[in-house]
Amino acid sequence: MPNSASIFNPKDNSLEERIIAFKSVLHANNNIELSLKYNNDKQWSDRLGTTEEIKLAQKINEQSLKQAFKSLNYADLQEAKSLGLLTQDEAKQVKTLKAKSELNQLSSSHKGKTHDGHNNKRS
Repeated sequence: MPNSASIFNPKDNSLEERIIAFKSVLHANNNIELSLKYNNDKQWSDRLGTTEEIKLAQKINEQSLKQAFKSLNYADLQEAKSLGLLTQDEAKQVKTLKAKSELNQLSSSHKGKTHDGHNNKRS
């Protein structure tokens, strides 16, 4: 899967279009989480796709979330909320996911530096 695979595709760079595209990514994210939750349930598993398909969708959605987060800052989110483009719950979910994403990026960056540092000590 190329790193550019994404479902975040706003029609233009307006706040409204970025929010619409972002909400689409959020909806997909929620569906993926539910699919993973019910994937082992015999009643649902044949309707949800294979675990591999769900994991691929999850990777694409993670890339989509990264792109969406880059396109929206906290001021954009506040403006979208005040314009009624985002509900209070959606804004809260976006902020939570954005914070998690930023923490994951910091953690990944830190792990790489720590790992490299340990390798240097062993040399």
